[in-house]
Amino acid sequence: VFEEVPKFCLHQGKRLIIVRADGVEGEAEIKQLRVESSISRDEYDTLSPHELAQRVTQAGIEMGRKQLELAYAEINQAVTATGNVVATGGKPVGPEHILQVLETVQIDFDQKGRPKFPTIVAHPDSMPQFKEAVEAIERNADLRTRCDRIICAKKEEWRARESNRKLVG
Repeated sequence: VFEEVPKFCLHQGKRLIIVRADGVEGEAEIKQLRVESSISRDEYDTLSPHELAQRVTQAGIEMGRKQLELAYAEINQAVTATGNVVATGGKPVGPEHILQVLETVQIDFDQKGRPKFPTIVAHPDSMPQFKEAVEAIERNADLRTRCDRIICAKKEEWRARESNRKLVG
């Protein structure tokens, strides 16, 4: 999921300004994550290279877990602040929820005009509900027509964004 997110390296500084797709600027708080691991001198002498590698790997896994938790917390905060949350009201995810999500989010298109649909991130236990909801849209002609209309509208929005883009050079 995160490989699709644009990235850059912040080499120095204490502030991070984000310019969102709609042109709104915001300042992101730079947060420090830390994992501590230590090996005593006596313990070091008794550990095999494999055991040492395992200890370092465990610290790396813990750092990755902390980074993932922070990323999801930041995403949750951003979608809540922008109103991009679609609540099911305790009901199972259904086709209406999927259509509401498509209406809410920005959708880009590839060079051939095919939509680049957003990635669904959900608890593994709820993924069958998402799959069934998408399949229901594909099976039902009325839902499919509504979905097609949403995609057509999103394509027009994308064309407008692309035509207003500032090109460098």
